[in-house]
Amino acid sequence: MVSKKDLKVYEWTEMYEYYEYIVTSYVNGQHAQVKKLINDLSMKQKKDASEYFDNMIGRPYEEVRNVLIKNL
Repeated sequence: MVSKKDLKVYEWTEMYEYYEYIVTSYVNGQHAQVKKLINDLSMKQKKDASEYFDNMIGRPYEEVRNVLIKNL
């Protein structure tokens, strides 16, 4: 589970910033890091992330969502 304390380490206040970090890591080719970041999410956070990616437009969001679904 990613906590508020974890977000503060990166100076983030909202979970969407963490989700965007996952996408940025994916785009930069850091696929092992993406899997680790996804695995750190709780089941509820994974579902929320999936909904977030569903609402975003662009191939990276679709691809990250597919990785996320494989890790549910």
